[in-house]
Amino acid sequence: MKRRMAILGVVAALIAEPSFAALKPGDAAPDFKTQASLAGNVFTFSLAEALKKGPVVLYFYPADFTPTCTREACMFRDSHPELAARGVRVVGVNASRCQTHARFRAKLELPFILLSDPERTAARAYGAAGMLGFVRRIFVRFTITDQRLRIQRGILSRRVQQTRIDRVQNVNTRQRPLERLLHVGAVDFDTAGTDDSDFTFDGVNDPTGVAAAVDRAQRIAAERPRGGEIPGGL
Repeated sequence: MKRRMAILGVVAALIAEPSFAALKPGDAAPDFKTQASLAGNVFTFSLAEALKKGPVVLYFYPADFTPTCTREACMFRDSHPELAARGVRVVGVNASRCQTHARFRAKLELPFILLSDPERTAARAYGAAGMLGFVRRIFVRFTITDQRLRIQRGILSRRVQQTRIDRVQNVNTRQRPLERLLHVGAVDFDTAGTDDSDFTFDGVNDPTGVAAAVDRAQRIAAERPRGGEIPGGL
């Protein structure tokens, strides 16, 4: 069985230019007020007031203490010094109580605010509340072998796009300055011999890693018979 290299991209960050639901880049960020927790203190947070002090990275996540949400919070924590140096504030949002947020912040030593959105008012305003009240996330999985590039959008989605690896002509990546700090960006593939032109993906984790994996797979495919195992992985 050939070994596959997979790269997962998860996006739950809205950078004051949210792209969920009917919102488009450049639209005004919907204002809201809700309870917040910071350093053991509970207070009312206003997005409009926060934006007066500078840019805000507003990210929605399902729950405190889950493995994926913990990794996501740690990513923002580790990037916080660079973001703060640029005057950018990070704000996390979910439906948990402020008391739960306080324990989550203390355990991970998070230096940023966590908001309680029990009625999911803010989540709905940004189109981030999905089925059964769970926060909706964009999830893209890339499976790259020496034969095919396979892309699946959404954790439960059956929408799969794929093409032969030798038909991928170019892999282009784009990252805005703030996206570089968060290690996310856009990836688009130029392909030959396919009618599927929608090979552009935003909010991809480690876009340069995706491009490098495709390049590596193409080189391996050119050097060995089809179906050969790709050594190593990402």
